[in-house]
This record gives sequence, structure tokens and C-alpha cells, in this order.
Amino acid sequence: EILINYVFRMAKYLPLIKQEHFIILEDDVLVLNKTNNLKYDINGSNPLESLPQSVCIDLKQVLKLNYGACGGCILNTNFFTNILKQTNLSLIKNQIQHYCDLTTERWASDAILSYICLANNGTIGDWDGFGETWEKDIMDRIDKLEVLHQYKNLY
Repeated sequence: EILINYVFRMAKYLPLIKQEHFIILEDDVLVLNKTNNLKYDINGSNPLESLPQSVCIDLKQVLKLNYGACGGCILNTNFFTNILKQTNLSLIKNQIQHYCDLTTERWASDAILSYICLANNGTIGDWDGFGETWEKDIMDRIDKLEVLHQYKNLY
């Protein structure tokens, strides 16, 4: 129910966003520069994480699928507005239920948004402007970053 309520709340307010993209802005996200080169429906992913194997197999017949929609990721407003239309919400609810039937792991907002994206033929990928504080080369890239995730200094 929590996942369904989260997605339905997003569906309710997405039509108010007039920009081409919107950011998942969490407490540990630092926006550094204007974003460029956004080409996916979910821009930004964690290459060290995967949706649960049962979900990957169900979606793409593969064993590993990186997922995004974590803090700092930037989503395509038009794509999410279209799939989360009021007329599609029963389908979306069924997709969330199907995800939960497939696994008891990764019941989080980022995983469910990624699943919904992929289940509706969306795309997830990275762009050079996204970084995580734990990345080994983060200090070499810091001047080129647009968004930094896992930045806890402002807490």
C-alpha cells in the first residue's frame, strides 16, 4: 500500500510540472550546475545495485538490471505523466502488485519507479553529470558534476 500511495501521489502532482524533467530531490542531494545530456526516462542509476533477480528475469530475461530513481536522478516528466495518467492507474497498481508478488526485496521508491519505467518500455541510463560521494574517482570529476548524491555535509 505504501508503494501504491507513493506512486499515486506522484501521479496526482506530475501534471503540475511544466519542465521537461524533474529531479528526485532528497536531503542528501547537492545540485551543482545546470544539467545537460539527459537522454533517458530515468537519468542516473547505481551500477552496483540491481533489481531483484526474479524481477529482472520477468522484465528482460536477464539476471541483472541496474535501477535508478534514487536521490539526484532526473526523470522525464512527459514519460511519467503519460504512464501515470488517471486512466492507467489500475494498470500501474497491478504492476506494483506484480512486483511485490515477484519479490520481498527492494520495496523502495527508487526500485518501484524503475520497475514501472521498465515495465512500460522506458529507459534508464547514466549521464556524466551525476555522481555519488562513494565513487572512487569523484574528486577527479567534481568540477564537471551537475548533481551529487549521498552528500551528507548539510544534514
